[in-house]
Amino acid sequence: MAKRSPELDIIAIHGLNPMGSADHALNTWRKPQADGGNLWLRDNFPKAQPNARIFLYEYNSSPVFGSGKDSFVHEANELLEHVLQERWQMSRKIPIIFVGHSLGGLLIKQALVNAWANPEYRELKEATHSLVFFGTPHAGPSKNLQVGLGMICAKVARSLPFMPQSNVIDALEQGTIFSDILSETFRHQLETYKILSCYEGIGDVIIHSLSSAIYTM
Repeated sequence: MAKRSPELDIIAIHGLNPMGSADHALNTWRKPQADGGNLWLRDNFPKAQPNARIFLYEYNSSPVFGSGKDSFVHEANELLEHVLQERWQMSRKIPIIFVGHSLGGLLIKQALVNAWANPEYRELKEATHSLVFFGTPHAGPSKNLQVGLGMICAKVARSLPFMPQSNVIDALEQGTIFSDILSETFRHQLETYKILSCYEGIGDVIIHSLSSAIYTM
């Protein structure tokens, strides 16, 4: 937490957590203990931006990505509601940076879709300044964007050490839960924000540069 009045809110959202690990929201942003266990959002970032508040959002990812579009949309609203409550009294106007890892980045995009459509959350959309994505798939190897993104997301799920249940794989593969964030309207909304999208370049690459790129054409 910042000691002085906050000037920036950073909200980090993890991706799939098939084992339901209680520490996943932390471990997503932390080096393994064997490498020192550095949690860079806590241990490094405040040195560069001491007046930032940093939040890690934790949620049960399996039903979110495995129960159809309604669950995906609902969890995006839950994210917005938690952010709104945290900012209610003292920081409603300061800028927000959303940081997403893997499929957590897609939840951020759905939250922005919801905030655009719902006046209750409109102030969060207006306050959002930047989006940072780490290994988040935005496109796939198909002319059908929905199918292509679904294929990539299912590939991400299959690459995990503990693979999610088959219903999660099936829901991701169909890609129907992502129809809102693939709409032409929302893709043009992305031009509102400053965006940094990072992709893998070492080891077994799951999300390559083309899949992690965001196109507004």
